[in-house]
Amino acid sequence: MKLEKILLKYNKEELKVSLTYLGLFFNENDTEDDLRNMILSYLLNFDNFKKILKVLPEYSYNKIISGETKFKIDEDMRLYNELKVYSLGFGDSRKVELADEFIEYLNKIDFKEFSKSREKQLWLYACVNFANTFYGIYNFDVLEKMIKQNTKIHLSHTEIRTRFLDLPQSVECEYFDSANMIVNKSYSDEIKEILKRQGNKPFYIPSYKEIMEFFMKGYINNVYYDLYENYKAYLNDGLGDETKIIMYNQLATNYTNLDEIFREFYSNTKFETIQKLNECKSNFESMALTTRNVYNRGFTSQEITNIRN
Repeated sequence: MKLEKILLKYNKEELKVSLTYLGLFFNENDTEDDLRNMILSYLLNFDNFKKILKVLPEYSYNKIISGETKFKIDEDMRLYNELKVYSLGFGDSRKVELADEFIEYLNKIDFKEFSKSREKQLWLYACVNFANTFYGIYNFDVLEKMIKQNTKIHLSHTEIRTRFLDLPQSVECEYFDSANMIVNKSYSDEIKEILKRQGNKPFYIPSYKEIMEFFMKGYINNVYYDLYENYKAYLNDGLGDETKIIMYNQLATNYTNLDEIFREFYSNTKFETIQKLNECKSNFESMALTTRNVYNRGFTSQEITNIRN
């Protein structure tokens, strides 16, 4: 089915979600036709399609290039989610499919050459994903240092710069050549506050394992705290496994006011006793001390305290 026809089944809110996944901006007064045209204009550009395909996680990438085009949600939830988030698959709550145009694009690609380039681009993307979340604003040299953690993939200074500019729009970061800086655009309203709190703290340089774990899972199991295992006994918010990702990202990107975040997460949770509530809050505060976050340039609050002492 053509992409235009698939999108006719989407309501306004679903179109907005797809645009958000793509990293494209829209106005609240845009019509459904406006929103559909933005998606079509971006995704029916062959170069944009290739940019997204190059950073699609391994599991979904292999499924797509093997020739599968329609997927049922009850058979492969992981694939369903990744195709929706990376905007290569569209559908309803039961299935997701590749548009006819995407299948045509796949037939045009020499995957032997494409896969060689993709290995480097995927690693760069994983590093940028970590840096965007845990630094917010960072020097190009810091990204280069992260990338060189992987000794199996060699990227020159020039190639890193070129490949960075070839990342899909959804990365939502901008490179300022004159200052040699990269800024996460989703933090644009908070940059001054972030820089103030970061001060002159050093940048935490993650291991290859950490970078890939965050890229694949959306959170990091550090040695101090396993988020989900410690919190599932308290949570009753209907989020299921997604809780650990949402929770982690909240603590990683904004936990200056723990009471406020605590209220946000637990406003709908029923605690049997005040003791249980206080126990949960205490654990939550402990977790905040051991979660990497943007205000500490990737370090945990506990690590920063140890460094300064």
